[in-house]
Amino acid sequence: MIPIKTYKQKKSNLPQRKIGLISFTDPRREVKLAYKREKYIKDTHQKIVKEIRKAGFIAIDPQKELKGDEIIDQKWGISELSELDYVEKQFQKENIAGLIIGCFSWNEPDLPHLLAKKLSVPIALLTINNPQWPGVTALTSTGASFWQLSSV
Repeated sequence: MIPIKTYKQKKSNLPQRKIGLISFTDPRREVKLAYKREKYIKDTHQKIVKEIRKAGFIAIDPQKELKGDEIIDQKWGISELSELDYVEKQFQKENIAGLIIGCFSWNEPDLPHLLAKKLSVPIALLTINNPQWPGVTALTSTGASFWQLSSV
């Protein structure tokens, strides 16, 4: 795995910044290697949370509350509107300063876009270059949908 370069929040008298993190997934459960995919998403998501905290930010991770540590029904990433509504409410309640969207395997780009429309914060799409999982595809399709729909 490629190490992640982090930048620490500068020391100041201001409160620590809250950074939200969410990781999406393919809604199909019948695909091969679904459990391995979800474990990869969960493990990578949790590593990013640690990096956010190590950099001095407060990580807001409603997915941890929603999903816990178990992969249930071949799914850990966010792929349903009801899950998205819960996560969005938590981000609003916590008043996040920014959002990181984990694109670690293919996901439908409409859910990240719906979330982005509801939150008024800077958003970073993040993937890990891993040839076993199509994270670059998720990042590209999600980013392209943001770009296309932002010009409408």
